[in-house]
Amino acid sequence: MPRTGLYWVAVLALAGCDLNPPDVDYRPSEAARAAPFPLLLDRENVLAAAAGPARVAAPVAPLSARVAALRARSAALRGPVLPAAEVERLQAAAR
Repeated sequence: MPRTGLYWVAVLALAGCDLNPPDVDYRPSEAARAAPFPLLLDRENVLAAAAGPARVAAPVAPLSARVAALRARSAALRGPVLPAAEVERLQAAAR
């Protein structure tokens, strides 16, 4: 029995393998060869920019209004999905 299980593990593992080999004939285009190397940034400049003050993307007032609207919508969705009569009818039908 253990050999059968090992067989199926091997079959399933091999089923996930791709039978097509990767494209090894890739040749970069002339435009790619002629393109300049990307600019490399100094580590100190990147760290200094990251340590600076954070920028706020949106003003706080419209954001707080949106939060209030989402909380009101959430409260409205917390109620029962079906009326009590419908719940009773479904429970009676399930018996």
